[in-house]
Amino acid sequence: MDAIENETISLRKASKDWNIHLTSLFDHLYGKTRFRKHGPASVLIVEGDQVMVVWVFSMQEVGLSISLQQLKMKVAKLTQTRLTPFQKGVPRSSWQYWFKRRHLELNIDQAEGLDNNQA
Repeated sequence: MDAIENETISLRKASKDWNIHLTSLFDHLYGKTRFRKHGPASVLIVEGDQVMVVWVFSMQEVGLSISLQQLKMKVAKLTQTRLTPFQKGVPRSSWQYWFKRRHLELNIDQAEGLDNNQA
């Protein structure tokens, strides 16, 4: 974009050199594109998302594993005073999927029972 704006290279040559569609370059150059996130707005703001991560880590430090159902109930409790797209105030499995994708460092799976020795 800098080379095109400084007129050191033509739009058509830049398109061929960097294998970018001519119309895409044109749109970016003249401001016809907007960078926006696709999909619905986030239910948990960034701070709320971090609260959930800290909660999961703190529970795991104590030795308690968090199940997906417990995570859903915690989110429902956090967002009960806000308008959410969740049915009955509880997030669906798609929300869980994307939460896990955003936070790969978390280990959230089905909870397993304790052995008699551990109990």
